[in-house]
Amino acid sequence: MSLKPIYYSILTMILILSFSCTENKSSQVSLPNNSDTIKVVSNPTPKFPEDWIGTYKGDLQWFSKDKITTIPMTIEIQIIDSLPNTYLWRSTYDSTARFPKVVKDYYLVHPDSLAEGHYLIDEKDGIYLDMILIDNSFYSNFEVGNSSLMTIDRLQADGSIFHEIVSSPQNAVRESGTMSDGQYFGVKSYSKIGTQKAILKRQK
Repeated sequence: MSLKPIYYSILTMILILSFSCTENKSSQVSLPNNSDTIKVVSNPTPKFPEDWIGTYKGDLQWFSKDKITTIPMTIEIQIIDSLPNTYLWRSTYDSTARFPKVVKDYYLVHPDSLAEGHYLIDEKDGIYLDMILIDNSFYSNFEVGNSSLMTIDRLQADGSIFHEIVSSPQNAVRESGTMSDGQYFGVKSYSKIGTQKAILKRQK
């Protein structure tokens, strides 16, 4: 007699018991007929703007060579009623022994001409940066001066924002490549990377 039906029966019973004892009522377990596939449905992805609105505070850690500089940081995200599809996105870096206070009082806008999830940071001086919302994270990738930068702002499950800026100087590029079928395939890689990161907690 094959042991496979018995094995699957025992496995199904264990899974049903384990999920029935959990206190997390936000997940559902679906056991399709004639299948050993188990599908867990979790809480929905946060939506912008309703789940992002608020004020977030924390400490930004700036990793530079062998030093770490801590800068108190705040991000404010608010709806601007007088401007359609426009949101306040204000980043404040408090003064420290090394740096003066900096306030980046920007708008996050979504023109009708852009696709869903595609926003622009309006720096109010003629500069616009593309911000792409994927899942529950805003990404921006741009070049300024002699640096290439990527910013990430991710709304986490506990309601905090994980903020990170990754930068590389454009003069620190390593080029390498290989020949394949008579064609050259080249790659450019940054040999220096700097990062600033923070976990910003929502304020009540």
